Amino acid sequence: MSKTSLFEERLMKILVALKNCLKAPIIALLAIRGFSAERIEGIIAIHTDVVRLTGIQQDAYNVQFKTTEELSKVFDEVKFNYSKYRRLGKVALAGEPTTLKALQLDIRMRTGLPGFIAQAKRFYVPGTQDGNLSATLLKTGLTREEMEAEFPKLDQMEQLNIRQEYEKKVAQDATRKRDLRMEELEKAMSELHKVAIVALADQPDFLGLLDLN
Repeated sequence: MSKTSLFEERLMKILVALKNCLKAPIIALLAIRGFSAERIEGIIAIHTDVVRLTGIQQDAYNVQFKTTEELSKVFDEVKFNYSKYRRLGKVALAGEPTTLKALQLDIRMRTGLPGFIAQAKRFYVPGTQDGNLSATLLKTGLTREEMEAEFPKLDQMEQLNIRQEYEKKVAQDATRKRDLRMEELEKAMSELHKVAIVALADQPDFLGLLDLN
């Protein structure tokens, strides 16, 4: 069972326990020990808030995952083209080690997104703006138009990365708020259970309703 499913199952068990606490004769016995119906309803309100915050958290992660998928798709396409163009560039510039180094064609293709974008631009910018270099690359059929077509994709990757990082922080913040409220709920349930052990000592079947393990 997934972590999310376990969490949702935990919330359901807590709600069932709290609803049962409001029924006779349990509530009367609990009220004697300080857990009135009003106090139980207060815990249910915390539970409701946890459910609400969980929804916000899940929505935030869904938004982030969607951006991540979009970024991954563009990244794969750009890497595929860059890999092809690098091969052609190495062939065209085989006798020019200094130029290969300047264009970072003498090192492996970087895998991290920021490093990859910087490396690709080190090749594409001079490859499209330097007439002599463009003419040399054209020997292998690598055109300026092909390289220029990659710039919008690189810009899109940068924007998606910025958006993804922001969305990641939003999701993390939503998780933090949800977890803090969940801690409050668990603390309240722990106190309720400890008191119920005394209050329902003569009602073991009813006490079992609060056993959340």
